[in-house]
Amino acid sequence: SLCDWSSDVALPIWSIAQCLEHLMITNTAFYPQFDAVARGEKRASLLERLPGLPRFWGTFLIKALLPASTTRIKAPASIRPTASALDGAIVGRFLGHMKELAAKMQSLEHRNPADVILTSPFAPFMTYSALDACRIGVVHARRHLGQAERVMATPGFPA
Repeated sequence: SLCDWSSDVALPIWSIAQCLEHLMITNTAFYPQFDAVARGEKRASLLERLPGLPRFWGTFLIKALLPASTTRIKAPASIRPTASALDGAIVGRFLGHMKELAAKMQSLEHRNPADVILTSPFAPFMTYSALDACRIGVVHARRHLGQAERVMATPGFPA
């Protein structure tokens, strides 16, 4: 399938631009926590201090988001791409976004990202290390970039 939606609904096909927009929206949701860690202001919540929980959720999400995974995770409405047409400048915006994201990830280096626990901006019961958040971002991007490649390989592309 081309989308990460639950199997009980018809699977819409996201355009390449929608895949890129979704990745930018998703990554940007982590910026406030990344910034707080970089400034040394991040304080662990009670849930973030529960032993074993961050490792469980981090491992689960990394495996579930691997491009080869058959697990479908429905994207929350807040991070689904727009239904309207996106302009061709999305590629340039995405490339700029990826540079910004890399800088945000690098800003965590002064702290051990494996020891800093974050809460998912999408599911407040999920916690994982900042290192796993970066890993999740990478596998998530690979999944959707693979989705974009499958769109390009569709007969009749571009339509």
